[in-house]
Amino acid sequence: MNLIIVIKRKEHALRCPYRTRARVMGEVEEVQEQVKADTEALKEQMATIMEAMMSIKEIMEVNAVAIAATNTIVEVDLTPP
Repeated sequence: MNLIIVIKRKEHALRCPYRTRARVMGEVEEVQEQVKADTEALKEQMATIMEAMMSIKEIMEVNAVAIAATNTIVEVDLTPP
C-alpha cells in the first residue's frame, strides 16, 4: 500500500516538471491584469449605457410634454363655437 502512494506522489511530481512557483505566480499576475482591463472596459460600457438611458429619458419627457400640449389643443378644437 505504501509503495503505491509513493509512486503516485512521484507521478504527480513528474506531471508538471517545468512548472515553478514563479511561473505560476506570473500566470496569476497575468490573469489579475486581464481582470483589471476587463473591469475598466465594463465601467466604460456602463457609463455609455447610462448616458444613452439619460438621453432616452429626456426624449420621453419632451414627448410627454408634446403629447400633453397636443391633447390640450385637441380638446380646445373639439368644443363647438
